[in-house]
Amino acid sequence: MAIKNNNSNDTNLSLFLKRYWIYLMPVLLLIIVFAFFKNSVLDFFSPQDKSFKSLSVYGSTISDLEAKEYAERLYTYMAQFFGTNEAGIFDVFKHLYSKGDFAKVYNNFGLKPYDDLFGLSAYNESWGENLDLLSWLSYELSSSDFEKLKKISGGFP
Repeated sequence: MAIKNNNSNDTNLSLFLKRYWIYLMPVLLLIIVFAFFKNSVLDFFSPQDKSFKSLSVYGSTISDLEAKEYAERLYTYMAQFFGTNEAGIFDVFKHLYSKGDFAKVYNNFGLKPYDDLFGLSAYNESWGENLDLLSWLSYELSSSDFEKLKKISGGFP
């Protein structure tokens, strides 16, 4: 009774890699480079208007200083390396009583680069896309957390 050699597939694979590694390495390198710079590459071929449009702050009950502090806190809660601080985000939204309050925080947040590959703040726009507060929240929170924000805050759109 003959024993079947199971190593033939392993041998074929290693022969293939030895023979064609010189062709596979540049392809692998291109894939890695594209993964890190994909937003820049895609923007080059399809430029989009990234201008920031401020919201009306009519009816706001918070000061400009409070709005700036809330915007900075939200950014800190979302730009963490080890996950998002949802409780902190909910706490900020408990203090936004009107659409004007949210608008002030939104305007103070502005556009910040977001790295969707790693899900955190990007060093600059070449590593991520400039996003507004609503876009950051949509990346960082689940749909159930989004619904919770609507219930917590009277000013969430």
